[in-house]
Amino acid sequence: MLGVEGAARVRGMFKRSPRDTPWVSAAMATLEGTLTGDPSAYHEAAEEYGRIGDLTDRALTLALAARGMVRRGEAEQAASIIAEVTAFARRNEAPGLLDGLPVTVDGEPAAG
Repeated sequence: MLGVEGAARVRGMFKRSPRDTPWVSAAMATLEGTLTGDPSAYHEAAEEYGRIGDLTDRALTLALAARGMVRRGEAEQAASIIAEVTAFARRNEAPGLLDGLPVTVDGEPAAG
């Protein structure tokens, strides 16, 4: 991802853009999550990506939301998000997506 400095720079570019599309809204929410660490911003981005029909970016931002929730001690509240990310990761053979989440990959704890 971009990191805080890059996210701030890109957010500034989007704010100056005259276009307000669902893609921009999703990107702005993702950037907000990067800048603030707020899992709800990532969840908002995931919902927007879902409305667009972009299941990959939905899964990526859901994983970011879930990791943030786990870090905050909210793993139980994140259970349905983690389940969706886990299903996507297994279906697409992307075990790295589970890093930092309290799930297992082929019977072994996920890294993290």
